[in-house]
Amino acid sequence: MKASVSYIHHLAKYTDNISIRIPFIGYVICNLREMRVRRDKIRRIFVKEGNRYPDERMPIELDCLDKKINAIEDMEGLKNGDPLIRDNHEAMYQCRYGMTWEQLQDFQQKQFKK
Repeated sequence: MKASVSYIHHLAKYTDNISIRIPFIGYVICNLREMRVRRDKIRRIFVKEGNRYPDERMPIELDCLDKKINAIEDMEGLKNGDPLIRDNHEAMYQCRYGMTWEQLQDFQQKQFKK
């Protein structure tokens, strides 16, 4: 079981796949926001370590992250709202922008009572 989970994590981390289908279980989907955070962390580690990587797999991971992020950002305009490419944290912020939580709840109640 541990080997299977490790294999899935390596597929998500070191390949260009945005989502991975696991038969009879479901999908593993990359999180855009978390990928951006990880990419920035790897870049900070590179600078902090004196322009070298402490692990030989970090440049591979960084390259894959860049490819995935670019692919997702290209798709964002085409498939707005798709859970495979949507940044839920940013969407929640945009939804709430200019409203208090109470105003947002009132708006939701009005929409769902229709």
